[in-house]
Amino acid sequence: MILIDNLKKVCGTDEVETMIEENKKNESLKGRGEMILAIEDEESLRDYLQTILEENGHKVLLASDGKEGLQIYMEHVHEISLVLLDMGLPGIGGAEVLAKLVTINPKVKVISVSGYIEPEVQSGALENGAVDFLPKPYLMGDLLTKVHRTLQRTEETTR
Repeated sequence: MILIDNLKKVCGTDEVETMIEENKKNESLKGRGEMILAIEDEESLRDYLQTILEENGHKVLLASDGKEGLQIYMEHVHEISLVLLDMGLPGIGGAEVLAKLVTINPKVKVISVSGYIEPEVQSGALENGAVDFLPKPYLMGDLLTKVHRTLQRTEETTR
């Protein structure tokens, strides 16, 4: 309680209350050890994804480009529950990686991630096999919500 009181003095009561509510919401989004492959070329975002996902109960595999992502996916196809795929990858682009993932496993669960908000980027990924879209920049709560929803859908379809 002393910590919260001190935080309220430093940050303000409303901001602390918002942080507490956000934390409660995120608690309900905890994973249960599901393995997630994050294919992201920006090192800082890969580190962020790994930290957030692992702190919230997931196992994480990381790839810095499409070629590495496809290789890791093929090696762990039966363990990976979800792929977070940056659509703006250099080399083998996100759209091509998505197509290859769907060829390898038509039931693959992919959340496409992009800083490009053009409707054709989002709809193109969804039409080609992604189950959801996460625009960059994203907040931790948005990431965890999309991951949780997608994994729940996976559970419901395998029952």
